[in-house]
This record gives sequence, structure tokens and C-alpha cells, in this order.
Amino acid sequence: MIRYICLLAIAWSANAQNFESSFDSFLTSLNNYNKSIEDLKCSKIEPSDGDIWQGCYDCYTCDHPRFLQHYKAKSTTRRLIVDDNCAPLEVCCVHQLEVTSIRSQENCGKSNPEGEPRRVRSTLRSVLPGQYPWRAWVYADNTKLCPVSYINFFPEVLVSTATCMTIATREDNLSVRFERDPSKIANIISVKIHPNFDFEKNDIALIKLDTSVKSSHPVCRAERAPEVGTTCVVVTSDDITITAIIPPQKNCNNTEGTLCAVVPRQDFIPETASGLFCVDQLQSQQVEKYFLHGVMLSHSENVIRYTQISHYEKWITDEIQSMA
Repeated sequence: MIRYICLLAIAWSANAQNFESSFDSFLTSLNNYNKSIEDLKCSKIEPSDGDIWQGCYDCYTCDHPRFLQHYKAKSTTRRLIVDDNCAPLEVCCVHQLEVTSIRSQENCGKSNPEGEPRRVRSTLRSVLPGQYPWRAWVYADNTKLCPVSYINFFPEVLVSTATCMTIATREDNLSVRFERDPSKIANIISVKIHPNFDFEKNDIALIKLDTSVKSSHPVCRAERAPEVGTTCVVVTSDDITITAIIPPQKNCNNTEGTLCAVVPRQDFIPETASGLFCVDQLQSQQVEKYFLHGVMLSHSENVIRYTQISHYEKWITDEIQSMA
């Protein structure tokens, strides 16, 4: 007999109605307190492999996108729900510790300095595939439009400039590719452009994907402006890293909702709409984590102008909640 079970969620996909009906029937049988112990001898939840099941789990049909998000995790397992008539129903479950870990802000912004999978750099400043796993690009059919940065897990949401997203005339031909890999494609189901965008201000847009992202994780979102002197990473369209520094903002020609960073003179220039990724020493005391502070708008010589993410934090949070 299993003594410690906490079934938190059941999700369904294509076979939703049949699954819901079966599960409702199972719950009805469990809630019939007039039955004797002998009558309930088949009502149980057990792992298919016979192991003891303790703790709290999120359970889904095994083809559900939210379960596939965790397919690499060691804490995934198949379970059998058995009703009073001994009819089994198989579901796939993820331990809540795994769910909490992936959803937690503590898991954001972690880079892979040696790439994912590991490989050797072609040049000293080359960005390796998977090094910054939140980097992605929007495509219209097979034409690249602009970079985007992955900022939220479930719903899967990315951020870019509104200027870029207004180029697309419709959403049904848009997709996102991670690490420029054609095999890692996710379709876009909605684009939210800031309501006050006018090509001069509020140049920010959110992109929602229709499926979970299996091999990437989000960058942390900045909730406050970066400190003067903060060192950041920016990347060119040819995947070359550049070190950017946050100068005193009074030295920049900023407008509301923007910030600036400087790169070395006569060096490379970041890709338009790419992210400004900074390590916040106050929030990264134990593990180095990158925070997205900006999305590139323009440059004047070595001064790069960005949409300031922290300025739009409330709008971003509200929109993500509405997408869930």
C-alpha cells in the first residue's frame, strides 16, 4: 500500500475527453466513503516499474508538452492509476522538486561556458552553440528577422524589439530557432507589442511559443537598472562576443525607457535587437547568473542604445500572466 501520495495535477492533450472521463471516474470511486476496504482494494496509484512513490508529483498524459519539458530529468516516471474495477490508466509524472527547480528564478541565467554539447572554439571570442542557451532568432519562413531572448518558462515567452516584430505581416509563418539550429524550431502563436510603441518610444515586444523549449532555459530578467561599471556580454551577428560596460547614464542621450552601454572603440557592434546580458554581482554571489538588462535599438560609434528591461518589468510580468 502506498502511504505518501500527493497528486497535484493531471493534464491532457489530444485524448483530453477520454482521459478526463476516466480520471473523473477514478476520483468518484475514491471518494465513495461507503465502500469497504475490500471494495477499494484496486483503487491505487502505483509506478509502472514497481518502485515506491513518495512525495508530490505533477502528472500528465505522456505526450503532453509540459511533461516533455522534463523528459531529461531523472525524476520523471510512468505511473498507473487503477480504479475500483482494476482498470489501469497510465500517466507520466514529474516530482515537484524538479518542477520547482525549473520554474525557479534560481535556475535562470546560467551559461554553458564550454558550450552544449561541449566543443572547442574556432576563435578566442567565438560564442559556442548552447553557451548562452536563451539566445534565439525569429524567422519568417526561412528568412531571419531578428534576435530574441528567452525570458520565461511556461508559458514560453521571448522578448525582442517591437520594430522587428512589426516587419512580419502575420504570425502564422513565424517561428523561433534556438542557436541558429533549424532542428530546434518552435512556432509562434502570439506577438504582443507594447501598446504605446511609436518607433521612438516603448520599442519592446513579447513573443509566445506554442510548445515547450526542451534544450534551453531562460535568462534572468532584470528588475532594476544595472550599476555603473557593470560588465556585460553582447554578441554580434557572426557570434563574436564583445565586452560592454555600463557608463554613467547622464553621459548618454537616453530617452524614457532606454539605457546605454559602451563597447571598445573600433571593435565589433552587437546585432540589432540582441540582448545586453550582465552578471549582477549582488544577485550572483554563489553561482554566476546573467540578467537581461536591454534589447539593442541602435548605436552611435561605440555607444549602444537599448530598451531598458527593468523599466518594463511590470508590463512584462502582467503580459506573461495573461498568456498563461
